[in-house]
Amino acid sequence: MIAIAISIFASCKQEEIISDTTDNQIAEVAYSRNEDKGILSFGSAEELQVFIKEHQTTDLLDVAREFAEERRYIPLLLVYNSTTEEAKELGLTEEELPKVASEDDMLLFLLNENGEIGIEDKIYRIDGDFVYTYTRGSSKDITIFQNKYKEKGIKISRGKTIEFSENLTVYMHNNVQSKEEASLISGRNKGFEHFDNDHRMRAKQFNGYWKFYSSIGAKTTVQEKKRFLWWNWWKNIKGYNRLQTDVNYRVEYVGDKYYYYYQDKAEFHENYANNLEVFFEYSVGFPSAPFKYTPISGKTIHWAHWYGGGAGSKNTVSKTLYY
Repeated sequence: MIAIAISIFASCKQEEIISDTTDNQIAEVAYSRNEDKGILSFGSAEELQVFIKEHQTTDLLDVAREFAEERRYIPLLLVYNSTTEEAKELGLTEEELPKVASEDDMLLFLLNENGEIGIEDKIYRIDGDFVYTYTRGSSKDITIFQNKYKEKGIKISRGKTIEFSENLTVYMHNNVQSKEEASLISGRNKGFEHFDNDHRMRAKQFNGYWKFYSSIGAKTTVQEKKRFLWWNWWKNIKGYNRLQTDVNYRVEYVGDKYYYYYQDKAEFHENYANNLEVFFEYSVGFPSAPFKYTPISGKTIHWAHWYGGGAGSKNTVSKTLYY
């Protein structure tokens, strides 16, 4: 593979990635093993950026299935979109799965079934309220931390990082609840429109800071009602997806009080895939991504087309979500 050298990788608007990355640049990615689990490993944050660019316009769920079949690693995105039967075939149980509360399919695609990714000499693991950064072979420190935290022997606040041991640092993220959860409280921004009882469009907005990676964006997805693992009944399927954006958001430098506003011009995107995900902006970095993103105002307009229904089924649905 060709080595990567990109001078600006921290803040990555979609158009900037294309101009910063030439056609002959290939991400240096290793499909290694960690605790008998396949895991994506990158020699640098630049290589991770290029890998993201290479897969931004692909159908991530299809690629996730290919990687799992080839035994490279099992992407968490595939796990979260598996039926009960598929989960059993993958050897997964509910107790073993990490809880990553993000609507960002790219993030879930990067993580393995343990919620892990490797960058340089460290492994990042996302689970619940925490992002763990540890040296390979030192995952036992995570268990020790969790036990002490449950016993209230450790104090950590959201948005803060502590050095728990020589081989483990712990970041307690403060990512906001999903729009779906918020809608149950406020009644606003319910991101669902149904074609029929068993098929629906799912419209979502997302933003989050996950230590090595941060992003802000939106997505449109067609879903089918099926037995889905242990906590849901819906699975992504291929559909005609469209998304129009007109948003304003804050970009904040991590560790610095300075920030600026960026107005994302009105954009329109469409595809035929398991999902249409559009980044307004994202950043990657080691040991930490340099930017956080916060939506300020604006809206995203979502459409989906699905033609598999019978009499009485809608062919097109739409939804507008406001910030």
